[in-house]
Amino acid sequence: MFMWLPMGFTLCFIRAIIVTLPVEIKFPILHLTGANIGISNPELATTNQANGALYACNHRTMLDTVVLSYCLRTHLTAVAYSLSRVSEILAPVKLARLTSNREQDAALRHKLLSQVNLVVYPEGTTCREPYLLRLSPLFTEMSDNIFPVAIACHASIFYGTTARGLKSLDPLFFGPFPEHGTWWRRPLNLLGDRVCISSSRNVLVPKWLSCQLCTWAGDKPSGLSFGHSCLVDFFEGPRPEG
Repeated sequence: MFMWLPMGFTLCFIRAIIVTLPVEIKFPILHLTGANIGISNPELATTNQANGALYACNHRTMLDTVVLSYCLRTHLTAVAYSLSRVSEILAPVKLARLTSNREQDAALRHKLLSQVNLVVYPEGTTCREPYLLRLSPLFTEMSDNIFPVAIACHASIFYGTTARGLKSLDPLFFGPFPEHGTWWRRPLNLLGDRVCISSSRNVLVPKWLSCQLCTWAGDKPSGLSFGHSCLVDFFEGPRPEG
């Protein structure tokens, strides 16, 4: 790991400079540094809305919003719970911190959604393993049109875990040839689709989206919530013999 640090810092610094460039030119240049981003159904990776589009995605790394911004060729704002001050400062996209207070978070999301295109991660935190955490239903109360997107990533050298490590170090340890894949599907209309019965949308929609994200990204539903994932480190200790 220590042998990689000089090269890792260099690549991280170069990529950090590139992402500050205008949207039209920064992503083609980013490919020259070894980053590869694949898009499934690119015709759906677009929106005619100047603001107010809501993208619901699984959460792999702190760079997920940057990947979505690349696919849409536009600026996005993301909201997250487990957001460190370092990640908030260093992030090349705008991030908003959630407080776990239902009323305050709902007011913040509605305010942002009226101003910008918003990315939400219903899992509540990143999950590096091929599993999907249980989705929070709060995103179903924000908009009647939701754009579902599945994200998968692969680091060329190191393997990140959910339990240990700083998320702000993601850009440093992605390696020389990081790969991201995105799967875009048609917008989900909560007023017109059969899956969305108005009286139970906060139950049916998260279940439907969870099944779709697992199918597209190849994950397995875990049934664990954001709070459960925080306990993983406790159970990763050495197992007793015998």
